[in-house]
Amino acid sequence: MAILTVATTTTGSSVHAQKQVPDKDCAFTPSLDKCKPDSSGKCPSGFSLNVNSQCIPNKCPKGFVKHDNDETGKCFPS
Repeated sequence: MAILTVATTTTGSSVHAQKQVPDKDCAFTPSLDKCKPDSSGKCPSGFSLNVNSQCIPNKCPKGFVKHDNDETGKCFPS
């Protein structure tokens, strides 16, 4: 799981917020919250949007394939 840590300073105190970003888990469960695009609607490099506006990896891991008629972009065992 990839986690982006953002630090914000407000009146001398630090506040740390963690935001999850799309990762390999999105290949199998594209509906996860961490598979959402950023605030400008863009996915990270190596990812694209599926029909549900979720980020999915451009390629499936070794041993997995995308089904032609499955527009979610989910990877299935080959």
